[in-house]
Amino acid sequence: MVILRLIAATLLPIVLSALFTALERKTAFARWKEGVKQIVIGIAFGIFCILSTEYGVDTGEGVILNVRDAGPMCAGLFFGAPAGLVAGLIGGGHRWLCVYWGGGMITRVACSSATFLAGVFSGMMRRRLFEDSRPNFFSGFGLGATMEVLHMLLVLVTNLSDVSHAFAFVQRCAFTMILCNGLAVCLASLVCGFSRQREHLDVKNRHISYDFAFWLFVCVAIAFFITSSFTQQIIYRITAEDAALYRSVTLYLVIFMEILIFTAIFILVYQMLKTKVVLNLYKVNGGLAAITGGDLDTVIDVRAYREFSELSDHVNATVATLKRYIREAEERIDQELEFARQIQHSALPSVENSFANRHDFDLFASMDAAKEVGGDFYDFYLLDRSTLVFLIADVSGKGIPAAMFMMRAKTLIRDLAESGRPVDEVFTEANRRLCEGNDADMFITAWIGRLDLRTGTLTYVNAGHNPPLLCRRGGKFEYLRSKPNFVLAGMDITRYQLNELQLKPGDALYLYTDGVTEAADEQNTLFGEERLETLLADMGGKPAEAVCGAVAESLRGFVGQAAQSDDITMLCVKMNTIEEIDSVKTHPDKASYTVMQDFLTDRLGGAGIPAGTQSRIQIVNDEIWSNIVHYSGAGEASLRLRREGDTLLLVYTDDGVPYDPTAAEEPDVTLAMEERPVGGLGLHMVRKMTASMTYERAEGENRLTLGFDIGQSGETD
Repeated sequence: MVILRLIAATLLPIVLSALFTALERKTAFARWKEGVKQIVIGIAFGIFCILSTEYGVDTGEGVILNVRDAGPMCAGLFFGAPAGLVAGLIGGGHRWLCVYWGGGMITRVACSSATFLAGVFSGMMRRRLFEDSRPNFFSGFGLGATMEVLHMLLVLVTNLSDVSHAFAFVQRCAFTMILCNGLAVCLASLVCGFSRQREHLDVKNRHISYDFAFWLFVCVAIAFFITSSFTQQIIYRITAEDAALYRSVTLYLVIFMEILIFTAIFILVYQMLKTKVVLNLYKVNGGLAAITGGDLDTVIDVRAYREFSELSDHVNATVATLKRYIREAEERIDQELEFARQIQHSALPSVENSFANRHDFDLFASMDAAKEVGGDFYDFYLLDRSTLVFLIADVSGKGIPAAMFMMRAKTLIRDLAESGRPVDEVFTEANRRLCEGNDADMFITAWIGRLDLRTGTLTYVNAGHNPPLLCRRGGKFEYLRSKPNFVLAGMDITRYQLNELQLKPGDALYLYTDGVTEAADEQNTLFGEERLETLLADMGGKPAEAVCGAVAESLRGFVGQAAQSDDITMLCVKMNTIEEIDSVKTHPDKASYTVMQDFLTDRLGGAGIPAGTQSRIQIVNDEIWSNIVHYSGAGEASLRLRREGDTLLLVYTDDGVPYDPTAAEEPDVTLAMEERPVGGLGLHMVRKMTASMTYERAEGENRLTLGFDIGQSGETD
């Protein structure tokens, strides 16, 4: 009967633990506020403490057995520190007060304190030792039994004045209460975390601390039983005569045993650290070394214990996340570089958009960066209708820094050139400003030219750049050798020397950066200047775009699969025989006279045509336009001005009836006025005041072209 009651008392905290575990997993109890749940659980286990005190198991020898301390231990270890504290306060308080209705007085202080300390101790262990997780069955038994050992010790310590009575109590109930409380907490841990207990059977899911605790317990238990056995044998053999001898023997035996035991513990701990921690750390560190060395495809797979499994998983997850971030960063950088490339290319002028209506010269340029953005650049622009400036340059370095320096240099040079300064002064001032704040010590090789489209005079400056190739009309491209100046942004005291060249209609100039001549094939052979000159030998009569296209195509075939090592930039300008000034189109009526006169006054003055020549042109225009207005029947007519060398051309176009003024007979100016036929004098005057007059009927239009001779200085012949 006593045994059954003791078993029932031991099972009660186990049932309570299983009940609250089920409530937390399967009912609305899990959604209660945490503070409320802790109080409810603490009160429930506190009631168990009261029942264990009131209905303890009487052994018949004046000793009442109970498992009261298991209540606060289960509450604190399995559900939380506040629950354990509440249960300990209730159980300890009740044990303190129960002496007034029959509770034992001698163990009052010890039992009350032990129950309260059980709640505090269990909460501390859960938070500090188990990090707010439930302990396994092995730890549960150890903590429950240890708490009851403390209970027995408190009984002895608090009754030193009546130690025989206290010892008798401890002697009768210690083993049973230690065993029952330890089993209660142990079995409660099983029902509260059954799945976790199974994990401890699998070494790959087991914590290192579990193995350490287990083997240390085994070692200490063995040592305890050995020392206890020796001590007991010695005590039983002690007699009054040989007490001193046995006391000395006992001392030596205890010392020797402690040395052996602590040596064994040291060897055990060292061996476990070496085999279970250090060797596995070496494996993890080997994988980390490969990862930090750049091999992000390395997978760490150390599964000896849960800690190493989690460490491996976390490292692998971190590397996977890092690879994802790197991939996303690369994609983002690629997008940003693509935006930078688009911005850079948009900053370079477009031939189609710049000179779509110009026929007096032909210009084409291209840039192929080695990276998304580069340091090469070109530029061209008209300072006025008759002055073309073009430029090619190469910034030291590549990528974003070179591109930023390129943008600064391009903007600065253009601003200075558009101010009207000669190109040597442009480079001198640009060099001085680029040297300021050039902490990166970057520099630029550049070639700039300023072409007067009316005269063909080209003034240029070479700042350490590759020599261009010049092709005279009907000839071949040859290198234009001249002494180069120092690079831009090199020294702020550099002054640049001006060179001059006379271009004639049909002449062409090809400029390039060293990315062309230093392009290398798979055998690292350079394209070279000689190969470039040979390639361009037969390109003299080709348009500028065809010249650049032929070089680009040849480079692609030469390098093959080799990676592009430098930016490839080129520019070709060809001077045609024609300079178009402007044109106007209107309906030929009386009001159009004023339109034509204003147009000629504005355009001829802007083109630098002398006043005398302008007057003759206005007189001729009045005659021709009058004929178109009165006799052509045209719905639309136009006038276009253009230049061919030293000749200014006026091209009249109308959609009227066919009429060839050049076929009209010249009037006989020797006849008297009354004898001359009407008409003919106006066209006669036009022939005398112009250098040439041609007519053609094409595409349903009359096209009359009148030529006026002008010298290079603008004076008429």
